[in-house]
Amino acid sequence: ADGAVDVPVNVVLSWRAGREAAAHEVYLGTDPVDLALAATTDDSSFLAEGLDYDQAYYWQVVEVNEAETPSAYAGPIWQISTPAYGVVDDFDLRDDVCNRIFFAWEDGLGHSGGEDIEDCDMAPSNGNGGGSIVGNASAPFAEQTVVYAGTQSMPLEYDNAFGASEAILTFPSQNWGGSSIKTLSLMVFGHPDNAGQLYVKINNTKVVYDGDTDLIQTAQWLPWHIDLSTVGGPLSNVTSFTIGIDGANAAGKLYIDSIRLYSQVLETGAPAFSFVKITGDEDCGISADNTYTHKLDFGTGSPGALINGVQFDAYNAGANGTLNFNRESSSGLASEHGGNASHNVTGSLADLLTDMYYNGNNAPGGTPTWTLSGLTAGQTYHTRIYTRQWGPDDNRNVTFVFDPDGAGPVSDSTGKISEDNAV
Repeated sequence: ADGAVDVPVNVVLSWRAGREAAAHEVYLGTDPVDLALAATTDDSSFLAEGLDYDQAYYWQVVEVNEAETPSAYAGPIWQISTPAYGVVDDFDLRDDVCNRIFFAWEDGLGHSGGEDIEDCDMAPSNGNGGGSIVGNASAPFAEQTVVYAGTQSMPLEYDNAFGASEAILTFPSQNWGGSSIKTLSLMVFGHPDNAGQLYVKINNTKVVYDGDTDLIQTAQWLPWHIDLSTVGGPLSNVTSFTIGIDGANAAGKLYIDSIRLYSQVLETGAPAFSFVKITGDEDCGISADNTYTHKLDFGTGSPGALINGVQFDAYNAGANGTLNFNRESSSGLASEHGGNASHNVTGSLADLLTDMYYNGNNAPGGTPTWTLSGLTAGQTYHTRIYTRQWGPDDNRNVTFVFDPDGAGPVSDSTGKISEDNAV
């Protein structure tokens, strides 16, 4: 359809043939006023292959018949847009029946026959002979609590005392050298007790993580971005992807999520987020010794809270657009919540957390967006967000996303944080 989004990078464009058409000229490009002839065909469809990710395309069909007047008749120009990235596996489609995570990812344990696969039309697997175990021991087999994006991630336990630990995904041929693909990215959640050296294999080409070991030893989602231009071997026919951990007797557990292909070169950097539990003014990190560009108090009064000599700016519905930051909600209301005293902190900080902000009046999809203005290009900034406990249950989860280059696919996200257990 005209305006279709998330169109595959290999997509069939189809149309109803003109009544007098002898042939169809298909024009395709990224500039609607300068389309190139992609094909002349007798069929009323055309396979557009190798489109770039994160790109808007325009296409047009011109009906041609030299025996008619006019000899060419141009149809309208339609727009389509490709996804921001390609998905190798985001684990969200894995289930507890015939698409179990350890059916797709071969580990050292394998899976038996019998009732596990009696209705799934597959043979049992003896595994790859190593010390890896993919998935939880019981349903749900994919992880649904420690998740970076979507609803599920992949647990990966490893113990090299039982052999080299690898999890191997095989799939029909994919071209990772086309569609402007530049980066293979995966998110990793580790544990301080983990040991070993993380690596991946693209087909049989091994790429060893050469950054800090904190990647597998940090209980936080961190990215590993692999510049595919540095990977040896052909990328036009990728049929397998392996995640492994080297090291004699190395053991531990990882979570993997969001294995993606990007058209940008992404750099693996230091952790974007850290978390600190606070109890009051003395450990809140607010200090008059710091220089603040934006201080947001979502209360109903004015001025805002005064904490350790730092005067916050009252920011409510009346102030929207009058200061150097602005907010929007994708649905629902832009909501302040004033006067609720059920918090667990002391001092003036309690005033800041009593008058709080929450998303879209709890409307579905009510994601709030804060845009900060007046920042200086090339300057490093540190941002603190204070999230307060509301109740005893672990049922209010939020995700903070920083989008430093503006709207688009390149951003840093915390994954889910429980407001009721934000540790």
